[in-house]
Amino acid sequence: MGSRIEVGVGPRPTDWGLALRVAACACVVIGIERITTAAATPAPTPAPSAAAPAAPAGCSFAQAGTGTYASTLCWLDLSAYDAALASKPAGQPMTVTLPGGYTIRFNLHVSGGPVAATSFPTYNGAFLGNHGHYTGVSGRPALDQAALGTTTTATLNGITVTGPGGTPESGYAFVGADAESTDRDESITWTANTPFTLLEPVGNACNSGSRLTGIGTKTVTCSATVTNTKTGTPILAAQAPASIAQEMVGGGRQGVAFGVLVSTVQLNKQVTSRIDPSDAFGISIRSLPSNNLLGSSNTGTANTASTGHVTVLTSDVGSSFTFAEQITSGIASNYTGCGRAPEMAPPIRRCRPATSARRQRSRWASATSSTARSRTRPSPSASRCKSTPGCPRT
Repeated sequence: MGSRIEVGVGPRPTDWGLALRVAACACVVIGIERITTAAATPAPTPAPSAAAPAAPAGCSFAQAGTGTYASTLCWLDLSAYDAALASKPAGQPMTVTLPGGYTIRFNLHVSGGPVAATSFPTYNGAFLGNHGHYTGVSGRPALDQAALGTTTTATLNGITVTGPGGTPESGYAFVGADAESTDRDESITWTANTPFTLLEPVGNACNSGSRLTGIGTKTVTCSATVTNTKTGTPILAAQAPASIAQEMVGGGRQGVAFGVLVSTVQLNKQVTSRIDPSDAFGISIRSLPSNNLLGSSNTGTANTASTGHVTVLTSDVGSSFTFAEQITSGIASNYTGCGRAPEMAPPIRRCRPATSARRQRSRWASATSSTARSRTRPSPSASRCKSTPGCPRT
């Protein structure tokens, strides 16, 4: 019953469900399960039909609309930074917890010139936190140099991410950003054990990008020969790194911030008709490849069910989740699924039950993901409706 469609990474052969790749802007996919709706939306943005997710602990978002990733980039709160602990070989252990059962652990190391944990903006010439750019971030997400003309390296290592039940997760991305203003004779160098991507344009930072080098590699540098008010800043993401470091070379002072990409997914089911009044339908969301159960619900004898907003980690290149449905009470063969490749489709389709002369109305589903760089590819199993009696050809 139904079909499974992969968004962003191609098909995965299976029945019962949809695999959706989620990162952080917008794409629309039509045709999940029959009479099922799935939606991925920015973490802090509630849907009218469901309560907003609980706030994360240890990181926070900017005010919605103040940046491309304002609602999906959770800036790590470094208010607990302890210079004595962070200077030791083991570093300062820190933990971030997210609703949905995710736990992020890492050790913070700081060497070289002294820094202080600071809120956004670090000063009036910084891009982050000023003039409506990533404003409203709570806590102290920046490490700002406390002395002029020093070199400081801030490193997160021993990074581990676990999902519900403690199963390791790999579909996440850590972010490093210039939280101050790299001006004349200053630089920041980012290093990680996985390559960096640039999340958004840097504006006039790094000499309008001409002195931003290494994008797509494991070492990226921004330097400058001019001093100006910034219209952008480097915000870089590394997929599932074990470590990520930012080296600040200050002429005056420099500052950096770390973050993690987050989104939410939600699966809703609407039953428009039944073969038997007691038939019930269960829905679930699982992460891939760990197969962690992130959320589930059941209609029982009601006509709707929803997982509510489920917070998920995602990466700059997207992460995969399975949206699934099954009959929990009743005869599965009474209902014939109508899959469709990811494309725009009419909102209502009709299909004939496999073992009944009565016609059942199935509502096409729409999966909306808050992602950037998502691509859609049809699954071979996504055309079942074409050969199902009573279903229009697509």
